[in-house]
Amino acid sequence: MAMLTAHWRPWSEVAMSSDQAPADPELQVHTMLGDDVEIAAGRKQGHGDLGRVPVAVLGPAPPWQSPARSRPVVAVLDTGVDPHPWLAGAPGDPVVLDARERGWQVPALGSSGDNFRGHGTFIVGLIRQTAPDSRVLSVPVMNNDGIVQGADSLSALHWLAGEQQDGQPALAIDVLCLAYGYEPGRADADHTARLRSVLWQLAGCGVMVVASAGNDGDDSPVYPAAFAVDPSPPPVPIISVGATNPDGSYAHYSNYGVWVTHRAVGSGVISTITAFDGSRVAPRQTAYPDSIGVPIDPDDFRGGFARWSGTSFAAAAVAGRLALALSGAQPASASERIGRARRAVDAIGSRRS
Repeated sequence: MAMLTAHWRPWSEVAMSSDQAPADPELQVHTMLGDDVEIAAGRKQGHGDLGRVPVAVLGPAPPWQSPARSRPVVAVLDTGVDPHPWLAGAPGDPVVLDARERGWQVPALGSSGDNFRGHGTFIVGLIRQTAPDSRVLSVPVMNNDGIVQGADSLSALHWLAGEQQDGQPALAIDVLCLAYGYEPGRADADHTARLRSVLWQLAGCGVMVVASAGNDGDDSPVYPAAFAVDPSPPPVPIISVGATNPDGSYAHYSNYGVWVTHRAVGSGVISTITAFDGSRVAPRQTAYPDSIGVPIDPDDFRGGFARWSGTSFAAAAVAGRLALALSGAQPASASERIGRARRAVDAIGSRRS
């Protein structure tokens, strides 16, 4: 099977790094982001801008209120979510549900670095800002190198589809956010067909699937995002998302093309992150010879917030908008859920790159 990356590489590249890997029976996926300032030019953590950097947030957490309706649930297949004050919720009413508590068996993820550490926590913080009353189901499939094994991704998606087909309201999800992907190689046809099948199953249960377009700055289709223009679409349209800069211009690293159906800000966004102090050493201060201070440590995230860029985060913003657009109680039947999902997709509109 292929490998996926948090930046959307071929499934065949996925289990390797945010760059590329040859077609492989152990398909992996990479996330949609980059490293540090190469890492200021952004090949990795920054997906093309200044990379992941620590920031301080002075404002309060988004409110966590008891909604008059059932909370929308966004499933996030990613690195998992670490404890954070913004993501705590209330006693008996959590912001984050852990799929492991519902029976998901986390695969052996393996990791050699921390370039993508906190990626899932960052995504959930963006969803929290966009749709404050929504809940997140965290399904760990990605390691801290931004890699997802294709087999692990399929297993997680089939597990989710099985829960949706059970028809139990307590297990229902409304939105699925996938911030990883791949450009198919010749060896990946079977994997792509299996991926399409399970995503169509989820859509048939009324789940809205949102996928990031990737950070290679070209128009080569990346999957699952490119399923958005499949000639035989699922009952609920799949949404593929490219990234914009804060001024609304299209981000230079973001993939583009007719297969990218939506866009949202993904550059320079601020969100929650895993509290950790990375391995890089803070640069020495030379600009101010009489200073008694030190520069910002570029990977000391113990404050719990960061600025980051990538189509992963644009996809998170759109997933949050979809959750916010849902109205009414959780429908009982699949047909009612499909109708509700379609109305939410229509409500956020379509902005092609």
